[in-house]
Amino acid sequence: MLCFIVTLEAAASALLCLWGVLEAAASVLLSQNVPPWPRCGCELGASSMKKPQSGTTLPSHVFLLSAPLHQLWPTMRLTEVIDIFEGVRDDQALRMAANLGFKGPLERQAADQIKKLYDLFLKVDATQVEVNPLGETPQGQVVCFDAKINFDDNAEFRQKAVFALDDTAESDPTETEAAKFDLKYIGLDGNIACFVNGAGLAMATCDIIDLHGGKPANFLDLGGGVKENQVYAAFKLLTADPKVEAILVNIFGGIVNCAIIANGITKACRELELKVPLVVRLEGTNVQEAKRILSESGLPITAANDLDDAAKKAVAAISNK
Repeated sequence: MLCFIVTLEAAASALLCLWGVLEAAASVLLSQNVPPWPRCGCELGASSMKKPQSGTTLPSHVFLLSAPLHQLWPTMRLTEVIDIFEGVRDDQALRMAANLGFKGPLERQAADQIKKLYDLFLKVDATQVEVNPLGETPQGQVVCFDAKINFDDNAEFRQKAVFALDDTAESDPTETEAAKFDLKYIGLDGNIACFVNGAGLAMATCDIIDLHGGKPANFLDLGGGVKENQVYAAFKLLTADPKVEAILVNIFGGIVNCAIIANGITKACRELELKVPLVVRLEGTNVQEAKRILSESGLPITAANDLDDAAKKAVAAISNK
């Protein structure tokens, strides 16, 4: 019996979207507690290759396979470049199966499994596929006994049947509610709520709050295509947390229109009757209009010039209560 884990990770990129494919990556790590069995690793990822006739560089997928680990690990690896238009060829799949340690009729069976795994990864818009274990039955059949698959959230529109199977019973209720509005929410232990667009900016905001002596209550990422109803939903989630004593809004409007954020903020403050201090820092697209909307709202909103200023004011708002 051969035990290993196959991990495939994919991210859509502009180049691969142009060629109508997803960027993919995969790695295989084998169990090391059964020394007599051959073990190997493989990775499936995006790369490029030269088209022989024209010399044009085309995107491709790459399989990296180690030889049996009890002989060569960790220094020896074999590479298979997969043409994205052809997929995995029979000869490539057979080579990979051989490097997994399968022999005789089992080699053909394992090769078929490898090809099906690649096809599955593309067909369901997966970001990760783990097969553990892939083994041989007493009857001589190669079987994927167990698997874990993650799917690209951006592909939900064409994978409705797959996403309909999602079971949120064990998920955090706030995270589940946030996902309904395309918001990314992670609860933390502090008391200053962070309302930010972009994961990088959200992490920087959490860090600078901590730098000035505060503690972030959450990580909430609005993303790019923000609408007013998302802003309202975000405020509703933040104010529902009893730990929250202040809210810091930090928006850098590249794709985001700051005026939409401002309108959403004023609507949320009025309808939810906001009771905690609110500090807002806006920069970027339509920022002057956004600042006008906030200043003329008559609401107790504290404006900040930059991220450092916003963090200081948010921490001070709690200290002065």
